Amino acid sequence: MHIIHISSEFSPIVRVGGLGDVIHGLAQEQAAMGNFVSVVLPKYDVSKFSAIKDLQIDTLDLWSFDGHTSYHNTIWSTCIGKIKVYLIEMHHPQYYFNRGCVYGSRDDVERFLYFCRTASEFLHIKKIHADIIHIHDWLTSPVAPIMKCIYQNLGFQYGAIALTIHNIKYQGQCSIHNFTRIGLKGEDFRVEDRMQDPVDPNILNLLKGGITYSDIITTVSPTYAKEIMKPEFGFHLHHTLFHLQHKVKGILNGIDTETTWNPEHDAHLSCPFSIAVRSTKTVLEKKRENRVALYKQLNLQNSCAPLIICISRLVPQKNPHLIEKTIHYTMQQNCCFILLGKVPHAYPEIHKTFTKIFQQYKSTGNIYIKLDYDEALSHQLFASASAIFIPSIFEPCGLTAMISAHYGTLPIVHGTGGLQDTVIDADNTSVPEPQRNGFCFSSLDEEEVQKTIQRAICCIKQNPRLRLSLLKSGMQRKIDWQGPAKQYQNVYEQAIASKSPNKKVI
Repeated sequence: MHIIHISSEFSPIVRVGGLGDVIHGLAQEQAAMGNFVSVVLPKYDVSKFSAIKDLQIDTLDLWSFDGHTSYHNTIWSTCIGKIKVYLIEMHHPQYYFNRGCVYGSRDDVERFLYFCRTASEFLHIKKIHADIIHIHDWLTSPVAPIMKCIYQNLGFQYGAIALTIHNIKYQGQCSIHNFTRIGLKGEDFRVEDRMQDPVDPNILNLLKGGITYSDIITTVSPTYAKEIMKPEFGFHLHHTLFHLQHKVKGILNGIDTETTWNPEHDAHLSCPFSIAVRSTKTVLEKKRENRVALYKQLNLQNSCAPLIICISRLVPQKNPHLIEKTIHYTMQQNCCFILLGKVPHAYPEIHKTFTKIFQQYKSTGNIYIKLDYDEALSHQLFASASAIFIPSIFEPCGLTAMISAHYGTLPIVHGTGGLQDTVIDADNTSVPEPQRNGFCFSSLDEEEVQKTIQRAICCIKQNPRLRLSLLKSGMQRKIDWQGPAKQYQNVYEQAIASKSPNKKVI
């Protein structure tokens, strides 16, 4: 099967959040299963070119369309392992992907609309047949209507289009004019059963277009697939998804446990350790050694006290208010707390709040806060901490909880989305104890959250038997990409089998 991922990120070439890692992990496993896998993405000026070897020009002179004007593009190609990667360099006068950033420009909608049209044109001109065209989030959702309403009518053949919703909150609201510029009459799509935005009927919704025109829709966890059909989680697209629920499948993400997230061979750790050891006590000893080294690096004290960490983008979805309250609470409990999280420029008040908290408690030697992205430090925290706090209001997958448990750090989470699928509470008697791996709070009420944190602290301090049982369950759970990749293969085959033969679409 030939699978083509069209994406805005792909590790290690370009990574902003988890999307790049997810697509790389999935594509890598799909290739290992014997599929021919390609990835198409923009050639950003901030791409990590040091990760690319043997970059070659594939197509020197590809023309694409923006309004009534066509512009020149160069297609580069390389291989990352067994994956064929195409990077589209766009010689557009607006320098769409030469901005010193991946996201965050005011014209992100126009940038990615042009990318989607150009990627589609490339596949058509090169006659690259795909059994599956796999698109991701709103950023590449326009590929679905472009393929169905332009290139399919021109005779381009493909098996089916799959859309993965990684986070439904971000949808790509688009003016009719901008959609028309890529060769489709925008007004024709401003109807309820196509792409009309559910909040503002005068504009289009690009993610809704991906949902409507794709043959199969996946989310990054089974619970999230159900949640987004409800008003509180669907961000106004719940009606559309409920109507098309026969196309929606929830597949829990995996992580790369061979190289990126392998505590036995993690180059960032002072003291690597194996999760395969017979005694989890040995893991605790190794984690203690990592914590001592980390505290020396960060000038912290009290390495015998429980260390609770939080690693997160600090945006409203991640519940910074509850993180703030929990820091105060853990300081009162004479525990240590480390927060690692980048704050987008749009939220200066969040940055100010956590800067103030750090100054308030810094002299205790029990707290460290870094408001930036730090890959090495994140690995060190996973390997050193007693527990991780994840109070997300909603969480599509919850990769952080999966990684932390894999490194012997107990997750303390809000039971929503993928967190509900991956963390089983220590007191959940409906599940055998060997399957329980953390602590969950069902609501965001501060009192319930504090009780859950206190349960975790008591477990760490006073119940070594339960703690070791939770650690063993979390570390030995199979969370690599083999299972998810097989599930994707199944839904691909179902989509191809159920899809009617290519026919003209308007």
